[in-house]
Formats: sequence, C-alpha cells, structure tokens
Amino acid sequence: MPFLTMAVRYWYLIVILALAGVATYYHIDRDRVEARWQAKWDARDAGEALAMAKAAEASRAAYEAATKRNQEVEAKLHDTETQRDAALHDADLARRLLAAAQDGGRADPVPQGHDQPGTAEAGPPGRTEGIGERLAAYFAECRANADQLDALLEELLPQL
Repeated sequence: MPFLTMAVRYWYLIVILALAGVATYYHIDRDRVEARWQAKWDARDAGEALAMAKAAEASRAAYEAATKRNQEVEAKLHDTETQRDAALHDADLARRLLAAAQDGGRADPVPQGHDQPGTAEAGPPGRTEGIGERLAAYFAECRANADQLDALLEELLPQL
C-alpha cells in the first residue's frame, strides 16, 4: 500500500499542476480577450468623440450662419423703417407746407425749434401748382446728399 499512497500523491500533484496550467492558459487567454474588448471600446469612444466634435462644429457653423442672416434681415428692416419714417416725415412736412401755401401763409408751416426765436414772416401768396413735385424733388435731393455724406464718413472715419 505504500506504493499506492505514493502514486496517489503523484496523481494529486499531476492534477494540481494540470489545473494550474489550465488556469494559467485561461488567465492569459482572458487577458487577450480583455485587450481585444478594450481596443474595441477605445475605438468606439474615439468614434463617438469624433462624431460629437463634427456635430459641434456643424452646430456652430449653423449658428453663425443663422446669426449672420438675422443681422442682415435686421439691417434691412432698420433701413426700411428709416426710409419709411423719413418718407412719413417728408409727407407731413409737404402737407403742412401745402396747407400753409393754400392759407396764404397764415399757418405756421415751419416747426419751432428750441434755438429758433419764432417763425418766418409770411410772404405773399404765390403759385401752388406743382409745389408737391418740387418739394418731393427737394426732399429726394436732400436725402441723396445725406446718403453721400454718410458714405464719405464711413470711408474717412476708419482712416482717422
């Protein structure tokens, strides 16, 4: 029986060594599998980061384009409102001047400003035919002169 106990001891030793070899193999294989999965996760994370960066860039470009369009629309709207206000002011002034011409100069066609002592003396009643066209031409020339002055200022002010 002593032989049998010695054989059993060797048998246990062989089984333990075999189990240790299998465990080592699975451990090494598990490290390789984990490394492959980690590489896949890293690639996925890099792809997501790239996609997010592209989406952020596209969003920023869309925001800048929308902001530029909004500024252009606001500028056009402001120009339109300015032109409308000027036309209304011109029409009101022309209406008051025509009314004064028809009244024979009795009404006050010129608004009194803070630096004006009073109104101009009324002149003799004259011809009122075509005064509307003459006033419209006068106002158009004034507006054209103001636009030329604005353009000149825009050119000169940056040079100062």
